[in-house]
Amino acid sequence: MMTELYLVRHGETDLNVSGVYYGWTDCSLNEKGLTQAEGLKETLKASAFDAVIASSLKRALETAAIVASCPLAAVIQDERLRELHFGEWEGMHYTEVREKHKDLWDQWGQDWKNTAPPSGESFRDFCSRVEASLEEVLEKHRGKKILLVTHQGCFRVICMLLLKLDEDGCWRFTAEQGKYSLFHIDEKGNVILRKMNC
Repeated sequence: MMTELYLVRHGETDLNVSGVYYGWTDCSLNEKGLTQAEGLKETLKASAFDAVIASSLKRALETAAIVASCPLAAVIQDERLRELHFGEWEGMHYTEVREKHKDLWDQWGQDWKNTAPPSGESFRDFCSRVEASLEEVLEKHRGKKILLVTHQGCFRVICMLLLKLDEDGCWRFTAEQGKYSLFHIDEKGNVILRKMNC
């Protein structure tokens, strides 16, 4: 009853390149992102996934459908796997945020776990929804091979949760685009990190 969780970050977008915050901004993959997804499809072509699950944002859905060689409609969408919601900071570079929202920017730097951008969400609220999704995914698909396509922030939180680290532990991980990470979870919930950014 070993669960195999393949964890993937969506491919590159033009907003990735620009370096702005764009958690809930919905955009498609760029040419490089499509190439990254196609490359990962080739890498994982021998894998037959029992479930393909993704954030409900286009960049994750497109990546999931390409990597799993399935129609977009076959991808299970979960809004809880979206990136952190940056609210009024969506589409802004950190230098612009620092200039226009200096006090809140400073507060966010001092207490990043509890401070939320205007009309956005805090890390702890973000973490709670990702955790609820992860628990449901692992319960519903126990003993199966799962492809989970999400975002950098979610990737970090999922790694933190699976490896039972404290909240600061999420900064120990990064998700490279066009790569996958693999976790094995046994029937008792014990987790082994088999691969990272392969």
